Amino acid sequence: MREGRAALLNHYNPNQKLRLVLNIRPPHLADEDAFIKELTTKGSPGFHKFLSQDEWNTRFAPSAEDEQSVVDWAESAGLAVTKRFPNRLLVDVEATAGTIEHAFGVTMNNYQVGDEVDFANDRDPVIPSRLSGILGAVVGLNNIERVQRMGTSMPTIKGPDYVAGPALTPLDKLQLSGTPSKAPWNKPAASIAKQKKTRTSTGFGANDSYSLDDKNGTYAMDPANVQSSQGYDYNALQRFSGCCNVPGNPGGSPPESSIALVGYGNYNASDIVTFFQAYGMAANVTPYCIDGSTCPAVDGEAPLDVEYSGAMSNSYGSYLDTAAIYEYEMTNNYWSTFEDAYNDVLSDGKAKVVSTSYGGSEDPNSTSANIETGTMHSILNNMIASGITLIAASGDKGASADGSTTSVQYPSADPNFLAAGGTQLNLYTDGTFLSESAWQGYTYSGASKQNYGGSTGGRSVLFAAPYWQTMNNGSSGTYPNGVQSPYYSWQTVNGTTTEYVNTNYNSRLLPDLALTANPGVLGQWYYSGGAWLNYGGGTSIVAPELAGFFAQENSYLDRIGNVCGSGSSPCSPVGLASPFIYDAGLYGAPHDPFYDMTSGCNSNDVTVANNLFYYCAYTGYDPITGWGSANMMQLAWAINWQLIPAAGNPSLTFSGPSTNVWYNTDQIVGWTLSDAGSGNYPAPGALGFTQGWDSIPADSYSQPHGGGGDSFYTGPEFINPTGGCLSFNGASGCAGGNQGCHTAYVRGWDNQGRTTYASYGPVCVDTVAPTSSASLSGATNGSVYTGAVTITITSSDSTSGIAHTYYSLDGSSYTGYSSPLTIGATARGPHTLYYYSIDNAGNYSSVKSASFTISSITTTTLTSSLNPSIYGEAVTFKAAVTANPSGAPTGAVNFVSGSTVLGSANLTNGVASFTVANLAVGTGHINAIFVGNTSYLASSSSAVTEIINKANSTTAITSSLNPSYYGQAITFKATVTPSHGGAADGTVKFLYGTNVLGTATLSGNVASLTLSNLPVGPAHMSANYVGNNNIGGSNSSALAQVINKAKTTLALSSSKNPSTHGASVTFTAKVVAASGPIPTGAITFKSGSTVIGTGTLNTAGVAALAISTLPVGNASITADYGGSANDAASISAVLAETIAEAKTTTTITSSLNPAPHGTAITFTAKVVAASGAIPTGTVTFKNGSTVIGAGALNTAGVAALATSTLPVGTASITADYGGSANDVASASAVLSEVSK
Repeated sequence: MREGRAALLNHYNPNQKLRLVLNIRPPHLADEDAFIKELTTKGSPGFHKFLSQDEWNTRFAPSAEDEQSVVDWAESAGLAVTKRFPNRLLVDVEATAGTIEHAFGVTMNNYQVGDEVDFANDRDPVIPSRLSGILGAVVGLNNIERVQRMGTSMPTIKGPDYVAGPALTPLDKLQLSGTPSKAPWNKPAASIAKQKKTRTSTGFGANDSYSLDDKNGTYAMDPANVQSSQGYDYNALQRFSGCCNVPGNPGGSPPESSIALVGYGNYNASDIVTFFQAYGMAANVTPYCIDGSTCPAVDGEAPLDVEYSGAMSNSYGSYLDTAAIYEYEMTNNYWSTFEDAYNDVLSDGKAKVVSTSYGGSEDPNSTSANIETGTMHSILNNMIASGITLIAASGDKGASADGSTTSVQYPSADPNFLAAGGTQLNLYTDGTFLSESAWQGYTYSGASKQNYGGSTGGRSVLFAAPYWQTMNNGSSGTYPNGVQSPYYSWQTVNGTTTEYVNTNYNSRLLPDLALTANPGVLGQWYYSGGAWLNYGGGTSIVAPELAGFFAQENSYLDRIGNVCGSGSSPCSPVGLASPFIYDAGLYGAPHDPFYDMTSGCNSNDVTVANNLFYYCAYTGYDPITGWGSANMMQLAWAINWQLIPAAGNPSLTFSGPSTNVWYNTDQIVGWTLSDAGSGNYPAPGALGFTQGWDSIPADSYSQPHGGGGDSFYTGPEFINPTGGCLSFNGASGCAGGNQGCHTAYVRGWDNQGRTTYASYGPVCVDTVAPTSSASLSGATNGSVYTGAVTITITSSDSTSGIAHTYYSLDGSSYTGYSSPLTIGATARGPHTLYYYSIDNAGNYSSVKSASFTISSITTTTLTSSLNPSIYGEAVTFKAAVTANPSGAPTGAVNFVSGSTVLGSANLTNGVASFTVANLAVGTGHINAIFVGNTSYLASSSSAVTEIINKANSTTAITSSLNPSYYGQAITFKATVTPSHGGAADGTVKFLYGTNVLGTATLSGNVASLTLSNLPVGPAHMSANYVGNNNIGGSNSSALAQVINKAKTTLALSSSKNPSTHGASVTFTAKVVAASGPIPTGAITFKSGSTVIGTGTLNTAGVAALAISTLPVGNASITADYGGSANDAASISAVLAETIAEAKTTTTITSSLNPAPHGTAITFTAKVVAASGAIPTGTVTFKNGSTVIGAGALNTAGVAALATSTLPVGTASITADYGGSANDVASASAVLSEVSK
């Protein structure tokens, strides 16, 4: 407003509530700064002696009376007091704008500032004179001056003017346990051999690299790349930092290893969960709203800060063991809320590491300048005095934080903060180091506003150089006047660049330390707004990453224990970090922790447009990257080296066997690692060691950048043990190695990064037996030797060498071997050579053997006793076997025909004989094969061509039954006899005359055929042997076989006996043959001598006759079978059949009943026989007992009577049947006939 950049619009709404922060003037600010120097100067009486809040208040805080006077006045002016703080530096009030105007004598207006409408007071506030020395500032009267997010391409929204609710509102916690298998040390390395280790295991788990993460075709770093040795080596530190709950607090990490984040804007819990789960990380996050109950909308900075501070201090296990994060979210980005946030962090006491990525450019003419160097500086001093480490992003706008002049950012300019600058780290896609330089700004128009302005650094115009920037390392050192004088700057005008050497300044220079920040080259993946992003970055990601480091370092100090102060005080927390960092840069440490940036400038589009001064990287400290980036493991040791008072060194004590002596058992070289204190101070403690046979990785004092393959990156291989050992086979829990003569090398570390290096050896071990082999030479036939054999024994031992070789032939005593052996040709038979060797370590090889045989060559000849011969004749073959050189072969000879072995015989005086009588007809090729043995080789004769002719044969036939009846089974046997005896095989044909009835195979020279179907009559049977390959065929003489007709029997049965006249009766006759098939033909049925019918035999040999005409009485029934061509005739026995009269029933009906008197009426009688036959005879009609007429039965068994003479009244009419010769008489029931 004073500069005229704000145009008045109108009066601000007097009913709108606003929050103000009344800053009470720090009464002892200079004393505070002096105390901070003493607190952080090693060797001073107050070094690292932090103050409680009560102790701070006693020494430095405004008086309770002064605070109360401010409160009383505020309330009297109508301002509501909403919060007071333990350090009595701030009083929070709220009221309507109208009340505020009246209280401070100002008018609140709306002003046009650029494209915004902001509110502000029109003049300085008026305060009562009694408060003029007490009340230092009224903060919140305007929202023109605001804190901004460092790393974003979008402007930070200013937020609401007022948010209702309490001064501090806790929100929902987010607690998530990790997945240890996803931890970086459990991931496969991209270019360095994978070494899967846990933080407490052996091995170089931090010597690692991991492929860049490709999301949607874009490569960027994920946390593992930052943590790797190719980045900043967080993994190596995490192996022994115990991150981050060493005391095992049930509620989570203690304050010293917990982190507070001060920011503006909220986050989505789902975003945080997605990020941490993607990398297997744990999360324990508690957010708060500052000055209201509702936090603003999601801002990309909040998830970025939470995710990367948590990633760099993660347990990858229980959320209780990871660094707890407390997110203090301002409801707006006003300076009043910013002050409250830091005082809330201090008052809560939940975290000793605090990071922010918010601030504003320094402006000595602004209202905020007095706040920054006054009450706010006192709040920060109070935080440092309590042991808090403060970290702030230095900014992303290069040399021009305000976008128009050479300037830096607040709060990173305050010496209480570690100012986090930016570098430009490049990795190959496999995650290995490519390059790192200062973050160079882009010069295209608008680059700075888009987060591409480069690392903000330079000279503060508000704060003098702190003592640790004026420390010198001697008149002959690199920094005889500290880092601030001289320092260098550059200016480019019209294409000409000039370098300036700056001296006689006493200003705070920043940044102090830097990590990779340029999102335009290789960003880092974070998750915000439901998406993976990599362009936020800037120094606003460096600050939370460094916060994660200090949480780990404090955890490490907790693990070391109470060895600080006078030797019994806790070493954590670190507190103000910068003095330790500058001390390491100026005076060194056991290892140089810094990666010095020597290229890159923070010039950009603004410096080009305005011809501004800018800064470039150069050797050592520079105002763009500070001391450069760092190896976090080495940085932790550098801090420990300054913080822990002991100045002793670790040492190694060895034990082991005599050196330069060969042993054939495993040997162990052991050692003890100890750490020494100094004076009355206890030792920092042995951390671990690296061991190896013959060599271990180098341990460089420094490295120019990230990498691998050096203990500088890995630290000790084994963490925490104070002793170790090496062996050759890994026995007794010791690491193993290769056999031979080796020297054990060990490097030990203590918790200050000091090392000791020693060796023991050489120790010589060979537990592996030597090897021996034998080779044989000489003339051979197959696998045997036919002459002298020369034996050569070769022994070897690649470790200690061969001392002796011994051998034994065929069980003789062992003899020392010096030259090849020869076994003569006459030593026929099997031999075995046994041999072994001894090496110089006393190891015996196993006894090995070489077996061989010396055999003589033989010749076999064959002769026949009969050639040619006839099949069946005995032929004797003789084989004669001779040896060369001379000898008497023994053993078996096989006689073979082609591939068929005929038989075998043993040699007697060199001759073997074999007689055979069954050689097949034809030309045979007979060989004799001497099978050989261990003394004589096998041999085979030339073939003898043996001619074998066919033998003659005779055939005879016999019958098993002669004569026989038709159908009887007859077995015919044919016997074949060869002319020279022996067995005949093949088939025989059996003939009936000239007809072949069947064939049969010979067995035992006999073939049989059984027949049962020869026709009746004489049969002439013969047998014909057809012969085979060895025997000729032959015919038998004829055999006269007689076949008679088959005898039969006839059985007769009746279906009903006795039967009734007229009823059908069936007579069944069955003919059975004594042999052969079922008979055929006709049957004649007779009653006495009278033929009553015939029938034909069916397929079952049965014929039947059904008849119903037999007269009443007794009948003698017979059946006669007349026979057939093959079956004889037969007659049944007599069957006596009785035929009885048929019973009858008579019924009567009337044609008219009742009937008028005199009317003609017809009575009808019907007689039915039980047999079904129609009865014959006469029916008599009666009225009572009076016969009224009669009638004869017609062919239907019916008789009728017509009459008209019945008297009036009821007549009892009946019909009487008188019967016949075949039917029984019967009478009808009475028919009552009515006549009217």
